[in-house]
Amino acid sequence: MSKSGSYIFKEINDKLVFVGDFERFYQEDNDPWGQSASSEMSIYYQLSRQRLMSILSTIKEKSMIVEVGCGLGYVTKLISDGFPQNNNIVGLDISETAINKAKLLFPDLKFICADITSPHFKYDFGHVRANVVILNQLLWYILESLPNVMANIYSTLEDDGFLIISNAFAREQRYGTEFIDHFHGAAHFFSKLDGFKLIHACFYNDNEEHDDAHFLLKKCS
Repeated sequence: MSKSGSYIFKEINDKLVFVGDFERFYQEDNDPWGQSASSEMSIYYQLSRQRLMSILSTIKEKSMIVEVGCGLGYVTKLISDGFPQNNNIVGLDISETAINKAKLLFPDLKFICADITSPHFKYDFGHVRANVVILNQLLWYILESLPNVMANIYSTLEDDGFLIISNAFAREQRYGTEFIDHFHGAAHFFSKLDGFKLIHACFYNDNEEHDDAHFLLKKCS
């Protein structure tokens, strides 16, 4: 959280308050959160992304994958390279600047600017529902809109489709504990979701800057 200055979170009276100015952050920083994996976060990202790819490999049908929170598109590219038989991979982000930069970095991939938290979110990926939706490093930025987010994901997924959540966990969570309190709170929340079944939840401490966690959920009709 501290890597985003005051664009995403702001300190007010010793508390972190969500600001969420992703557009300004992407305009001012060439590599927000070091997502290119070329900074001190590189080992964390490598490990987390390897785990994401491992979970993806267990899903048989993944002809349509939507990565929400794609940012500059590095993970979208990783998925595309890792599963070249899947030609329908879409990266989605709330920041228009992020999407424009992703299109320049990876012109062969498809990127869309959209807000997954919006009650007016419309699924429009060529009239094909997704087999897999990925929430990538996004959890802390959608806590206050989780009901809308999960409803939007439910409508985006085909029946028996999968949701993967890949996310860093700070060792001291200073925001959002009333919604989700660290890994065990997240696992409890996802296990109680209507319309989804929690298949897998795993937490990793690699002695990196952040801990890592992944969740796999299946849509239940």
